[in-house]
Amino acid sequence: NEISKQVMSVIKNFSPDVEVVSVDEAYIDLTGLNKVYKTTYTDIITKIRQTILTKTSIPVSIGLSSSKILAKLASDKAKTTGGIFVIRPDKILETIGNENIEDICGIGSQNAKALKFNGIFTIKDFINKDNAWIKKVLGINGFNLKLELSGITVSPVNSLEKAPQSIQDTKSFEDFTDNLEFLHSQLLFHTHNASQKLRSWNGFCSEIGIILRTKDFNTTSLFAKLETST
Repeated sequence: NEISKQVMSVIKNFSPDVEVVSVDEAYIDLTGLNKVYKTTYTDIITKIRQTILTKTSIPVSIGLSSSKILAKLASDKAKTTGGIFVIRPDKILETIGNENIEDICGIGSQNAKALKFNGIFTIKDFINKDNAWIKKVLGINGFNLKLELSGITVSPVNSLEKAPQSIQDTKSFEDFTDNLEFLHSQLLFHTHNASQKLRSWNGFCSEIGIILRTKDFNTTSLFAKLETST
């Protein structure tokens, strides 16, 4: 949407190395920009947040650290600390060591249960666990997760745009309605927008779906697989 484009545009004015993850999330590589801007990394993200607020009136949360997973954790904590949170590489365990293991992006509920069964309840427990054990239980992805939590970048910022796995076009109506003619016109409108996005990626669709939420917050959906991608 338009607001998202404005926010991302502001971020890209600070660094060309921006990986857009979704409409409201992105990673930015600031490596070396402290010398370019002659200021600290913390001052840079403070400036980014203030510029976004000034230009879009949107208050965003920004996390700063030495890996994506730590930056994500810092961003989550920034929501309750004024919009900015820093996890220094030399103070990782001091800062987030006691956070619950299930709060880590990439640890699903089943993995969290397995880890807790083996006495791993916090990020500190996870980082201190033997590498061989983590590889055996969680595979290479688990080991990479440990490296990222330790402040070592395994997944660098990738500014090349990736085609989305799914495309949605949604909107809440200003007023509740049961007018079928209006609903039909809105369905055509959203279908057109979603199809336009699909074409912009030269993409093909193998499944279509409609999701409708009623005023009592119940959700109804209908999905259909296509015999031939189109």
